Amino acid sequence: VGYSGGKDSTAVLQLVWTALEQL
Repeated sequence: VGYSGGKDSTAVLQLVWTALEQL
């Protein structure tokens, strides 16, 4: 992830992972 933030990137990855699991 090209985000300049540790916590922000982690939160985004969790959201993406959850969305992928729903697919």
